[in-house]
Amino acid sequence: MDTTTTIDIDATSTRRASESDVLRVLADEGRRAVVAELALSSSPVDQAELLRAVSDRVAQDGNLTYRDVLIQCHHVHLPMLDDADVIDWNRDAGTVSPAERFEATATVLEAVLDAE
Repeated sequence: MDTTTTIDIDATSTRRASESDVLRVLADEGRRAVVAELALSSSPVDQAELLRAVSDRVAQDGNLTYRDVLIQCHHVHLPMLDDADVIDWNRDAGTVSPAERFEATATVLEAVLDAE
C-alpha cells in the first residue's frame, strides 16, 4: 500500500504570515489604540472622532502631542492597518471600519491586555 502525505507549503506560509502580521500591527501603541477604539463601535467610525479618541489614549503619557498622534496615524498606523486588512480606511468618506482580519487582531489584543 502506497501512502503519500502532501504538505501544503503555501497554506503554512500564509498562516505564519497572518500571525506575523497580527503581531506586527499590534507592536505599536498607536495601532493598538486604533484597534481598541474601533472595537467599541459596531459601525464605520468617523476618522476625526477615532483619531481624537486614539490621541487621548496615546498622548496621556505626555511624550506625544495630539498633532504628533494625528500625523503618525494618518501617515503610518491607518495605512499599515489598512494594508494588513485589519481596517477598511475610506479616505474619501473619512471613515474607518473593521475589515477581514479585524476580529482576529482584536482578539489577540484583548488577550494581551488581559495578561498585563
